[in-house]
Amino acid sequence: MKPNIKHVAKAAGVSISMVSRVLTGRGYVREDKKEKVRKVVREMGYHPSALARGLRDRRTRTLGLLFSWISQPTMGDYYYREILSAAIEVCARRGYELLVSNFVGRLDDEGGGRCLQFLGDTRLEGVLMLAPRVPPAELRRMAARASSKVVLINHHQKGLNCVDTDQRAGMEAALRHLVSKGHRRIGFLAGETGLVSNASERWLAFREGMLRRGLARGGELVFKGVFTAESGEQGARALLGRDRPPTALVASSDLMAEGAMRVLGRLPPGRRPDLVGFDDRPESARPELALTTLRQPFYELGREATEALIALIEGKAGEPLELLLPMQLVVRKSA
Repeated sequence: MKPNIKHVAKAAGVSISMVSRVLTGRGYVREDKKEKVRKVVREMGYHPSALARGLRDRRTRTLGLLFSWISQPTMGDYYYREILSAAIEVCARRGYELLVSNFVGRLDDEGGGRCLQFLGDTRLEGVLMLAPRVPPAELRRMAARASSKVVLINHHQKGLNCVDTDQRAGMEAALRHLVSKGHRRIGFLAGETGLVSNASERWLAFREGMLRRGLARGGELVFKGVFTAESGEQGARALLGRDRPPTALVASSDLMAEGAMRVLGRLPPGRRPDLVGFDDRPESARPELALTTLRQPFYELGREATEALIALIEGKAGEPLELLLPMQLVVRKSA
C-alpha cells in the first residue's frame, strides 16, 4: 500500500500537522523532530501529492512555457535550448513544475486557438511566452485573456510584463563600431518588422542612428526579410547590387548574417563589406564565419524571466514588469 501522511506521522510519533510543517518548511519544528520525520519519509519512500497540496494551498506551483509560432520543432536549436534550460533550472530550484507547449503553427491557423487554450489552462499559475510572432494588438488581447500571470521573453511591449535585451543599445554599439572604422554607407538586413518586436526595435534603432549621424538618409539601404539564412543571402545580394552598394552590413540575426556571408565570400577581400550580426550563436565563432556580433544572453534571459514570473505570482513584484539586459559587442574578423 502506498504510504500517506498519516502513516508517516504514526511511524514518527508526531502529529500530521508537524509532518506537514516539516515537508513544507512552514512553521517552527525542533531540529531533532525534523530529522526524525525526514528519516521516516526516506525509509517509507513517501512523496506528498502535488495535487492535494495545491488544493490545500490553492496553489499549483506550475508554470507554462509557450514557444513562438515556428514552422517546425527546433528544441535542438541553441536559442530555444538555452531558454528552456534556464527555465527548468529555476523551476527545479524554486519548487515549481514546468509545462512546455508542444505545438507549432501560425496565428491564423489552429496555433492561435491552441495558444489561447494554453494561456487559459487553470493548472498554470504563470506563463512564459518566448518571442511571440503576434501583432501587438493581438498579443495584448491574448495576455488579457490569460488565466494567470504572463511574462514575455526576448520581446518588449509597453504595458505587458517583459524581460528582453536592450535592442536599441545593441544597434547603437554596432553602428558606433562601424562608423569608427570609417563606414558611411551601412546597409541593414531587417528581420520580421511589424510582427516581432526585436526586429522592429532593431530596424527603428538603425534608422534613427543613421539619421542622427546624417548617413545614407537612414532607411535608404534596408532590406526587409525574415530571420533565416536564405533571407540574409537574398538581402545581401539585393543591397550589394545597388549602384552605390554599402561598405558595411548589419544583419538582424546571426542566421541572416550567415546567409549574407555566402554572398560576401564570393567577393575579393578588398571589396568585401564588413558584417555585424545579432545573437552570438556558437557557430558564429567558427573560423569560416568569425562573425562580429551582438551577444544576447539567452540563458540569462530565460533565468531572469522565470524568476520575474515567480516574483509576480508570489506578490513580490509589481506590474507591468520591464527588465532589459545588456548586449555585448563581440568583435571578430568579419568587422
